[in-house]
Amino acid sequence: IVSPLAVKRELNLTVDIPSELPSFLVDPIRMKQVLYNLLSNAIKFTPPGGRVRLTARRVDDLVEITVADNGPGISAEELPRLFQPFEQLEAGLRKLEGTGLGLSLTRRLINLHGGEIRVESEPGRGSRFIFTVPLNGRPASKPALVPADSSPGSRPLVLVIEDDAAAAELIAAELGEAGYAVALTDQHHALEKAETLDPYAITLDLMMPDIEGYAILGQLKRSRTARRVPVVVVSIVDDSSHALLMGAAEALVKPVPKGKLIEAIERGRRLEGLTPLPRILLAGPDPVPCLRALERLAGACEVFPVGRLTPGLAVFTYAPPDLAIAIAGGSAISGEILDALATPPLASARVIIVGDGVMVPAALEGRVAGVIPSAEVEAKLWPLVHAALPTRLSPLGTLPDRPALLGKLEEIARRGALAEVALIVVTLPGPASLAPQRLEKLLRRRDFVACLSPSRYVLLAPQTLGEDIPGLERRFLEAIATAANCQSSALELKVVFGSPDDELSPEDLVGFLAAGGSS
Repeated sequence: IVSPLAVKRELNLTVDIPSELPSFLVDPIRMKQVLYNLLSNAIKFTPPGGRVRLTARRVDDLVEITVADNGPGISAEELPRLFQPFEQLEAGLRKLEGTGLGLSLTRRLINLHGGEIRVESEPGRGSRFIFTVPLNGRPASKPALVPADSSPGSRPLVLVIEDDAAAAELIAAELGEAGYAVALTDQHHALEKAETLDPYAITLDLMMPDIEGYAILGQLKRSRTARRVPVVVVSIVDDSSHALLMGAAEALVKPVPKGKLIEAIERGRRLEGLTPLPRILLAGPDPVPCLRALERLAGACEVFPVGRLTPGLAVFTYAPPDLAIAIAGGSAISGEILDALATPPLASARVIIVGDGVMVPAALEGRVAGVIPSAEVEAKLWPLVHAALPTRLSPLGTLPDRPALLGKLEEIARRGALAEVALIVVTLPGPASLAPQRLEKLLRRRDFVACLSPSRYVLLAPQTLGEDIPGLERRFLEAIATAANCQSSALELKVVFGSPDDELSPEDLVGFLAAGGSS
């Protein structure tokens, strides 16, 4: 498979596998992916005329496989970053395009086989990637499902419900390529995670031990907080009619063709009528500084960092981006990004360019909102984004005030149901400030929340709807803490109930809340 790549770059590719090497147990598809990632990287980073060598040998009860090249090598300072997601190192004097997920996924797949990977390299002397796998297969103990990206910042978060760690990791890798943040959970914590993480979408396996996927789907669709989140079933079971009948947005059968999962997620949100927040495409190498700079806009916009545009653009099939941030490699934007910016769905998006010494291409004149040097991204990017989308991000959001709360209570009082009302009051610490639009998103814009002062917020819960008041308290407290970017332990929470004897009028109740009382 990789031989044509080596021939094209005029490289000498050799394979040395001893005849006495014993058979060993692996997942053939995943091991093929590991070998392809390592060999294609070696070929990509080795200059023409160089050599790449694949060797294998037995070491005790392990098989040791090595991919070596005589390319530019890697400095000691860069080695610790090598297996981190979204990290790409220099290839000679330029950065190569890619997602920055290849080596991270490679290490994860090797670990799932019970093996390890290491690298030996120094500048000017090439690199050797060496990994091992047990002769008799992975140890019987099942690897823990490791959560990922539980604090997504401004990226939309997809919750993956899957009991098999390898399958979950592969789904997470595809979603990561398209710019989503990912949280992984098993069937035992699915509902809890769905209700607390406020996911953008959910993927669900049907075949899991102990708790069937259909049972989880039913719980999700009955949940007050998670019922509108689109659920895409991803399973080896082809039972799409049953899944759709129970409320799934779509049902896909493993193995899922590339791009189909992303299309299903976005189609599901569209069919659910979920209006997207301002959408920002982040394209180019090393998106991490830009992501950090945009964290303060979390809840006010959706940011999709993509290394390769081919899978990433599927995200915008139904809702094009409002803004594209093009990260230059060196002093120029890649041709792939320029071509994409000239055609739908990116053709109408405003553009911000990040890079040093970058000239604005003629094709983008009139669309560029600004050019930012790499060193100034964290200070200048978010104000520039705010200025580029004035009608979408300004103001960041508004909440009903005291008169609106009074009007709501008077409406309830006319029905004689004031005694069945719960008012949940959260008071922020003095220095904290809250992003209202972020709070509205966390509460799904369905709860009536009023702002009595810059530090005091009230959620109105009519108990006639059978509210779980303790659960609502917890969710409101967590949402306020997230929107205010502070610890929930720093907040003061009180619950006030209407008077069964009608001793308190709506005005009395609101005045009582404004004064900080509880009853």
